[in-house]
Amino acid sequence: MSAKKLLFFLLLASFLGGSFSLLGFWWITKPKNDVRKQIQPDNIFASRQVNIKVPDNINFTNASKLALPSVVHIKVKYANRVVAQESEETIEDFRNDTPRGHHSSGSGVIVSEDGYVVTNRHVINDATTIDVILFDKRSYTAALIGTDPSTDLALLKIDENSLPFLKYGNSDEVQIGEWVVAIGNPFDLVSTVTAGIVSAKGRSISLLDDNYSVEAFIQTDAAVNPGNSGGALVNTKGELVGINTAIATQTGFFAGYSFAIPVNLVKKISDDLMNYGESQRAVLGVSGKSVTANIAEKNHLSEVKGVILMGVTKGGVADKAGLQKNDVIIMVDNVNINNLAELQTEIALKRPGDKMKISFWRDNKKRKVELILLGKNGEKIPKKSKIYQKDITQVLGSSMRRLTGEEKKRFDIDNGVKILVIGKGKFKECGFRDGFIITEIKGKQMKNVQDIQKMLQESKEKNQNAIIKGIYPNGTKKECTMAW
Repeated sequence: MSAKKLLFFLLLASFLGGSFSLLGFWWITKPKNDVRKQIQPDNIFASRQVNIKVPDNINFTNASKLALPSVVHIKVKYANRVVAQESEETIEDFRNDTPRGHHSSGSGVIVSEDGYVVTNRHVINDATTIDVILFDKRSYTAALIGTDPSTDLALLKIDENSLPFLKYGNSDEVQIGEWVVAIGNPFDLVSTVTAGIVSAKGRSISLLDDNYSVEAFIQTDAAVNPGNSGGALVNTKGELVGINTAIATQTGFFAGYSFAIPVNLVKKISDDLMNYGESQRAVLGVSGKSVTANIAEKNHLSEVKGVILMGVTKGGVADKAGLQKNDVIIMVDNVNINNLAELQTEIALKRPGDKMKISFWRDNKKRKVELILLGKNGEKIPKKSKIYQKDITQVLGSSMRRLTGEEKKRFDIDNGVKILVIGKGKFKECGFRDGFIITEIKGKQMKNVQDIQKMLQESKEKNQNAIIKGIYPNGTKKECTMAW
């Protein structure tokens, strides 16, 4: 073979060898399928068998249409208050709802056509002004009816009628795996809707710092973030099943799980605040803890569920009914009790004077007892708070009460009477709104409701005009001449 031919074959072999090497490298490293491409062909799933089917009863559109008009945006202002940044926590409320400066915001739910709004206590706590913005952009200054630290709930009232409101569902009937929709105003993004499933029930996350705290949250994976506090958790029927309250996070933002107060507890606390001015708590007079596998084995229980009593208050309700230490409560009023949080919730749903049926295990025998609950101070019937008892009075169609010492300090005034709810009458004709504080009438300071009644009665009898002066919680002054 000539030198030229040999050189030609050597160059050809080198070329072919290099080409095959490049081809082999491409073959080894090329993507195994087209799913990794950023732009996928329209028929990428054409050759796949997909058997996923959404259940017929899942309709987020209908649930959203029903619920959205009833979820409000709450904006609050604070006087002379700046809160320092808080340290990172694993379980926390929506920290953006807690004020960093003089303003903060959250969500709320209209629960009656005449303007009652439920939200979280931490959304409005210590606020000087609470503004409620409706779905249709109408804005109102709300009156604070009451709060309950043990559940982190608050009840507001705005002066309006014929409002769209969310119907209560039944949180006892909520099932794990059930679809739910969360509606609120995260990051001030108004009327945001997200969906997820119920991940667990009866969750206790050690969030509330109160001796009588009740934590039996509905856990979901619906995305919620700062600003969702106080917003609605609804089922696919558009019924309210919970109030969104907390998230599990290490960053302060949604990381997979959120927690809502069950609506049955929301309804009870709201009714209490509306009718009594404070939560009506009944007590059983026991301490206990959730049954564990070790406890179940030691007590020969067939299931790891229930609450074992670690102590019974001497002379208390449970003691007088015959309950003893080491009894295991498994049912209350036909509701199964799986853990301590569920027992606390069932008790929290009761008021002083209510009856309760309890099923429990003792010495491998199932027993039952019926008892009547008492209040924290031994009350046999519900009692209105001192403010409601003494000062809540209807004057010319409006409900009002004297200011508390805390409110005088907060609003920097020495005296006043707060109008909680404006009804049809002279005060409404004057243009006053819920939350207005009457400080003087005809130049005389008003210290209580009786002062107002006396002054207005005298003016009416003498057919004299009454000049009424006062302020709103945000410091805005207003006066009106009331004529008869």
